[in-house]
Amino acid sequence: MALSSIEVFPNPTNRLLNIKGENIRRIDTYNADRQLILSIAGNIEDLHRVDVSRFAAGQYFVEVKLGDGRTATRMFIVNCR
Repeated sequence: MALSSIEVFPNPTNRLLNIKGENIRRIDTYNADRQLILSIAGNIEDLHRVDVSRFAAGQYFVEVKLGDGRTATRMFIVNCR
């Protein structure tokens, strides 16, 4: 699987963030200051939903780690409600 095929949508969002890809082993979410705010590990489904409704409005990063050790980072925005 190409790292470019990791999808994070909808972007921007205010409720649920979808993370789509194959062989995902870990998802780490960071705020704009690169502080870890959420981590999910294990055999993650090809489409995983993260509830971001409690996040403050702003810019965030999701780091997706695959089973083969590769990592993809995507930026997303949480809108004000």
